[in-house]
Amino acid sequence: MVTTDSRSIDEQIALFRFWIIAPVLHQTSSSQTRYFKDMAKTVFDVPSYGRKRYS
Repeated sequence: MVTTDSRSIDEQIALFRFWIIAPVLHQTSSSQTRYFKDMAKTVFDVPSYGRKRYS
């Protein structure tokens, strides 16, 4: 059984992930590469996980 709290956390994580990838959906591959290189330099406050950096 899924509780409301865990569902809310799952939704927050899903929205965070979408927030990261959504800007590149309609960009060229070179723009996507540049975007992800910039994002790799950023520390994110990820729901339920805390501060994270992705590479």
